[in-house]
Amino acid sequence: MGMSQQQDNARENWETYYLAEGKSNRAQWPNEAMSRVVFGKYLEKSIQVGSHTKVLDVGCGTGNNLLPFLDRGCECSGVEV
Repeated sequence: MGMSQQQDNARENWETYYLAEGKSNRAQWPNEAMSRVVFGKYLEKSIQVGSHTKVLDVGCGTGNNLLPFLDRGCECSGVEV
């Protein structure tokens, strides 16, 4: 299975579990501060986020902060207690 298919599956699995099963009280959007720092103009010359990027979110909770990285083709992993 190619990386793109894995990313599509990861997003689909997340949406099925957290959105479709009525868990709407959980965070559905990425943290705004994280998005501004990583995808804003603050670090645009020092961080290149794309299909070559691997992302690990330690303490990922619902995994909502990984979604923008999945959309950009990154290889994402998250761990939670």
